[in-house]
Formats: sequence, C-alpha cells, structure tokens
Amino acid sequence: MSEALQFLFDASASEMEAAAHTYEPRGMMHVLQTLEGMPAALQSIANTFAIVAEKSDDTWAMEPEVGEALNDVFQILNKAVDAAEQVKEVVEVVHEHDIRRIREPRVSAEAEKGWDLTNNEDYA
Repeated sequence: MSEALQFLFDASASEMEAAAHTYEPRGMMHVLQTLEGMPAALQSIANTFAIVAEKSDDTWAMEPEVGEALNDVFQILNKAVDAAEQVKEVVEVVHEHDIRRIREPRVSAEAEKGWDLTNNEDYA
C-alpha cells in the first residue's frame, strides 16, 4: 500500500466494529470501563472529521463546501459524544449498588464472593 493510502477511515472503523463483535469482557466492571472510554473514542472520531475539514480548506485543493459538510459531521458527532456520556451515567446510576460493592467491598473483594448470587435460588 502506498504511503498516501495509509489513512483509510473506513478500515479503521471496520477494525473497531470487528473488535466489538469478538469482545469478551472479563466481567461487568470491564464492560463499565469499556463504556467509560466510548465518549473519548467518539471525540477522536469527531476530531478526525474536523482535521480533514481543516485540511480540505487549507491544504487540499477542495471547494469550501466540502469543508463545510465535514464540519457538519463534526458537529453531529460531538452530539454523539454527549449521548455516550449519558450512557455511562445511566449505567453508573442503575448499577450503583453493584459498582459500589466492587469498588468498596465490605471487608474485601474476596469476602464479597461469599454472597453467592449465582446460586441464590437455593434460598428463595
């Protein structure tokens, strides 16, 4: 591949999509950590559009309408960043009890395993 073709946005995005398909978290806290990184990931994607928009205006021989269209995408993606922040907040609110027990175990993380939540039907 020539050096000029090494920035292929669709290839980078396809790699992330493939990673999502094969993602096997180590546990729910790993899922939370992944969700916490999504706003930053979307911001990077948005920033990519802003950079390309700037280059289309300042460096590349493109008409101004191209940069304007790319800036429109940048603005829309920034709204997606806000939405991803809200997803993270929703998870933290609805799973607050679970997250707190991991981050602040009563005695220790090992002791918390004593609350065998997977076999609680024996006590129902």
